[in-house]
Amino acid sequence: MESALNQAGSNRTELEAVLNHYRDTDINPQKLRAAEFLIENMPAHYSDAGGRTVPDAQVIRSDYLIENIDKTYDQWKNTPWSTHLVFDEYLEWLLPYKMAQLQELDHWRDTLYARYGVPCLEQRSLFKNDAEYLNVVEVADGLRDYTNKLIKRHIVAKSTGISLLHDFIHGRPVSGTASDYSLMLALTLRSLGIPVVLDETPVGPRGNASTQWVVILSDRGDQLTTEWDFKTKIGEGFFPYERGPKVYRNTYSINREREEYLRKAKYKYPFEVNRRDVTRQYFLTSNLSLPVDNAVKKHLKDKYVYIASAVRKDGNPWQIVDFGKIKGGKACFNDMGREVLYTIMGYDGTGLIEITDPFILHKDGSVEYISADTISSASLDKWKNCAL
Repeated sequence: MESALNQAGSNRTELEAVLNHYRDTDINPQKLRAAEFLIENMPAHYSDAGGRTVPDAQVIRSDYLIENIDKTYDQWKNTPWSTHLVFDEYLEWLLPYKMAQLQELDHWRDTLYARYGVPCLEQRSLFKNDAEYLNVVEVADGLRDYTNKLIKRHIVAKSTGISLLHDFIHGRPVSGTASDYSLMLALTLRSLGIPVVLDETPVGPRGNASTQWVVILSDRGDQLTTEWDFKTKIGEGFFPYERGPKVYRNTYSINREREEYLRKAKYKYPFEVNRRDVTRQYFLTSNLSLPVDNAVKKHLKDKYVYIASAVRKDGNPWQIVDFGKIKGGKACFNDMGREVLYTIMGYDGTGLIEITDPFILHKDGSVEYISADTISSASLDKWKNCAL
């Protein structure tokens, strides 16, 4: 908390005003903890200030945070499709004032709720029957379908950035990637008080799937996904034929393990600190402990090592997807997706070098080493993902 308040600089009084509000004026231990959660993890979040990237803590205002906390708290306690959340779920699935870096600190909840939420809820024909009218899945998918019919869009090969979100919120035509539209859908759902997060993969899919998608938390406790964004029904499954090395969840909270890595590693790969590993929720996974030859190990200048997934790309055939540590002479990694071709890399003081032979992690969890000379072979394509 003190570190976050120090980062705020001259804006520290705004953050302290939020804490004091829930200590002295609107005395509510849960709202106070919600405020503490937002402020403690605020160092991971940034805003655009006239073309300059600045920490949220330096520009956010107390009234904006208080309004956000009060609004989401009321939704959690009184909206039928949010009351099933426990407090810790409320903190991540509903409370945060933003879902993307550089997202404007504006009143997006009010605008999206008025533009899409209210007219959607007024059309009861969107829902199956009265008994299921207050079901999270039905409300979420009804809103998805309703919004999909209204928006004017065109998916392009390259993201147009967070600026398109402003156009969407204000009802203007938008053009972006599937991931951009997943963000729009997630914000629209949250504006209605529907618990939602975004999951993503660091490599491209093997088939026709998105690299980022929406997950809602149903009132049965199920985490249900979309396959794409507005176009596909919520809860119809996530491409059962897909395989991948990792799936990460976008969180507001800071992943302290990644934060420690960025503080201590001699070579710093740009891992996002507000990501949490949820791979085992999607794929069969294995914890790996792979021997590193002593002759190679003596050249390493860091305890951190990296695991890379094979991708179909000219030039560099590898995409780093996670980090691990050298323990007892072995490179150790957790929850790696199976049916993927990998290699292990380490830092030699100059750059990253491969420190093991490439290997396939098979469906049964076995490891098969292969010759590095065969990486470009077409026979190995089935073990590779697509480069982003």
